[in-house]
Amino acid sequence: MRAAAQIVPAFIPGVAPIYIGGRVILSLSELIPTIGKIFAGSNNEFFSNLEAFNKAMSFSSSDYVQGSAESGMDSHIWSMETALKLIADVFTQLEE
Repeated sequence: MRAAAQIVPAFIPGVAPIYIGGRVILSLSELIPTIGKIFAGSNNEFFSNLEAFNKAMSFSSSDYVQGSAESGMDSHIWSMETALKLIADVFTQLEE
């Protein structure tokens, strides 16, 4: 469902420009803290807070895919979840 929710809006004629513009802005909001930390120093509070906010708002993979040393789970990088995420990323980037 998440993959479909990422792909479908990019191909709806009236929604596509707004959706793609939003995705571009989100990508830039991930890039700005990185560049800011390069020039202002890695301990800059503003850029650290902005980076933390972006990470909190981004999608993450399930515990099954990530694995966990504490629980003894291995990571499962070759899973359906990872494949669908890759397909969704490819289609939306092609449309962008």
